[in-house]
Amino acid sequence: MRLECDVMLMKASCASASKPLPSKCCKGIVRLGKSNTKGGSRYLLHVATRRDTKAPPIEISPNNVREMHLQRIASGRASIAFNNPSISVFIMKSNPAHLQRFVRNFQDILKGDDVSLKSLDKVKTTDFKVLPKKLSVTKKEDLRGIVYPSSLETLELISLGIDSVDCRWFSLPTLYQLDLSRNRLGQASNFVKLKLISRLSNLRVLSLEDNQIDVLPPLFFDWLPHSLETLSLAVNRIKSLPGSIVKVRHLKTLVLSFNELKSLPRDMSDMQLRNLFIDNNRIRFLPHDLKSQRFDRLDCDNNPIVIPLPPPKKATLSSLSALAFASVRRFSLPETVLPWDLKIIADELIVKCSKCRQWAASPMISSCFIYEKIDFAMETDRMHVVTMHCLACQKCVVRVGGEIVRNLL
Repeated sequence: MRLECDVMLMKASCASASKPLPSKCCKGIVRLGKSNTKGGSRYLLHVATRRDTKAPPIEISPNNVREMHLQRIASGRASIAFNNPSISVFIMKSNPAHLQRFVRNFQDILKGDDVSLKSLDKVKTTDFKVLPKKLSVTKKEDLRGIVYPSSLETLELISLGIDSVDCRWFSLPTLYQLDLSRNRLGQASNFVKLKLISRLSNLRVLSLEDNQIDVLPPLFFDWLPHSLETLSLAVNRIKSLPGSIVKVRHLKTLVLSFNELKSLPRDMSDMQLRNLFIDNNRIRFLPHDLKSQRFDRLDCDNNPIVIPLPPPKKATLSSLSALAFASVRRFSLPETVLPWDLKIIADELIVKCSKCRQWAASPMISSCFIYEKIDFAMETDRMHVVTMHCLACQKCVVRVGGEIVRNLL
């Protein structure tokens, strides 16, 4: 059984190794094999690299395996420590599905099960192919019968008129950047299949720019992998953003330019955004919470920012669902057990107070005030007079004696 991956060998003690081991990871092939001798069968693990294809195999037995770290199998990573020789084998950038099968066989061997394996054959230097890391398709005809190598780190499918989500995009374990700009995915009948993007645990950059997207599904931001740092939804027809956007806490750059947004979700300060582009929209006010955010770049040009103040909302009785969900958020309880239909409307049920920063059931008392300039950004293209929107819970309204505007500044 072969597993193609990046591999690194590390000595547990200098005296245990007869030859120096590579200190950096390199392309390798980790193999499981079976050796039949007069004394019985032995299971062996062999690590071959481009530099050394004839390294001695390591015996697999309960007494020889010191420990295993398998927490990151879904990311294609694992490590195994041996007693004789006293080394650790680090596996990286492997296909997660192949790694799971590899580990399953390895664990069965340790349990004493009879695993069907062939004897170890020779590894040739020709086995270490230089696999492609970037694929850029420029013609729609080239999409017919295309094969996406599992080694890809960058995939660019730009201006091809794609109007259907291809599930094969989400089977690339090492994909770092996915650019689907200037297509027609917003009109795709299977757009919901984009939720499979959560499988790309190494994805850092995603572009859906200019894709005729009118509405984002309520759970769109729940689909995004936690590794994502840059997201572009520019040049679409998006009118509103799901409140679940605040859950993408590791996002560093968000591009929403040239859409039809009229407002931004509350509590965006809970995100770790460093760059926010909301220019050329219809935004009439910015959330008050953005005042506490420190941006490297904030672009809000060409928006009707200055407007008359809207009237405050009147406080009314909250529903039991809103009270319960506010408690879930306030005490950071897991939301995975909640019904899916409740999670969709959760951000309509609860809000965070601009004063005490606590979650409370909606509706809260709303108030607006004029903020003279955007001094909460480190860099802006222009200094505006901005209408800021703030929300105060019932306790804070009583505490400030009704003078919400003055006390929330």
